[in-house]
Amino acid sequence: AVKTFIPNANMLKVHGRAFEVGDYTVVPLYHPSYYNRSSQSIKLMIAQDYKNLLDVCNNVVAKPSISWKLLRPKSIKQIEHFCQYLLTKPRWATDIETTDLDPWLGRVLGISFSDGVESYYLDISTLDDVAALKALAPFLKSESVRKVLFNSKFEGKWFVIKLGDRDPLRNFDDPHLMAYLLKEPGGLKEGVLRNLGIQMTELDTLIGKGRKQIGVEDVLIEDISKYGAEDSFYTLKLNDCYWERLSEPDRRLYNTVDLPLVMPLVRMEVQG
Repeated sequence: AVKTFIPNANMLKVHGRAFEVGDYTVVPLYHPSYYNRSSQSIKLMIAQDYKNLLDVCNNVVAKPSISWKLLRPKSIKQIEHFCQYLLTKPRWATDIETTDLDPWLGRVLGISFSDGVESYYLDISTLDDVAALKALAPFLKSESVRKVLFNSKFEGKWFVIKLGDRDPLRNFDDPHLMAYLLKEPGGLKEGVLRNLGIQMTELDTLIGKGRKQIGVEDVLIEDISKYGAEDSFYTLKLNDCYWERLSEPDRRLYNTVDLPLVMPLVRMEVQG
């Protein structure tokens, strides 16, 4: 039944998540009878799915328009100049778009930035991605500018491998880690929908699925730049929402254990 609304969907991956289908929001759920004949862990999962549905029904609102600027530098020097501008602000959320999930196999196509007021997408698809990232290294390593990344371990791994630097990312926050402390399942888009009532654009709507799926590098630059800027903008908003909800003990755990372990775990994964 779910494939009527979401073609090629795998119920194991889509249950309890919200999807835009035309003018409707669809949340796939298991049949209640499955609950009655399942183990306790499955029952907890299904109960969470129904809670997600209630959250969607109570919170979903129209997505506001986000303004962003597409930057298409023709040289590394222009990226260095933009990096100096980034260093003038106290905090930026940032996100990378890549050709592959594996940094050994893929390359960085673009990087988005948002301080909650200004949002940018830096298109580096025509430049050497390693050189471009090195031009941004002062920003990534700055102790005076706070970076906000959803799933910092993912970006951290890319930075370590591409830059050949064991410690390329400093002074950052990660709302994904906060979500674990708050016992909230799902990723960025689920968190934004549940807490902010905003239905974000799914990557699948840009690249498709199955045999018709295209690479991120084949998506129109106007579309992928908007997608990236939106991710950074809402990463920042969700970060602040989660921080307000964290208890003082959880904030201490986050600052003294969770965050300091991110880069050591990245180095362990890279070194094998």
